[in-house]
Amino acid sequence: MASIIKVDTIQTAAGGTPTAADLGIDTSGSVVNFLTIEETAYTSISTQTFTATPFTLSITPKSATNKLYLVLSVNGINNSTSTTAARFELYQDGSSIAYLNDIAGFFNATGNSQDSSFSASYTMTAGTTEETTFTVYWRCHSSGVTCRYNNYSSGNNRTRSSLTLMEIAG
Repeated sequence: MASIIKVDTIQTAAGGTPTAADLGIDTSGSVVNFLTIEETAYTSISTQTFTATPFTLSITPKSATNKLYLVLSVNGINNSTSTTAARFELYQDGSSIAYLNDIAGFFNATGNSQDSSFSASYTMTAGTTEETTFTVYWRCHSSGVTCRYNNYSSGNNRTRSSLTLMEIAG
């Protein structure tokens, strides 16, 4: 004969709501938060001063010991007249925390710039359960050039760039 247990609420001995660990469930390595922002707009700059991109995500980590894993994917990037690179950096709450990459334009035999792409990732311990905001900044590495992303369009299908943020249970 099967038994059925029916309850309205389960609480810890202290009267709180039990966590997965309280119930003997190991969630380490599980994705507990997933955020992404995608950008399709053609964007260009000609400055050597770091400028915020639309790639901004805010998260309130569930645990200070969880890992945060960010992935930036930038497509259709080039420089108008030089092999000089565009530089991308990751900022947390307004302060630079990681240099992501220098991307140089690719050029064909006639000297015309062509599109390229890159991805970069960054992993860190959350360190807080307060809201924190991540923003990608960029600039041209040298003066006199224009740096671009989402530069390539085939019909109505412009390239897409994105920033993804995952919180991984520790």
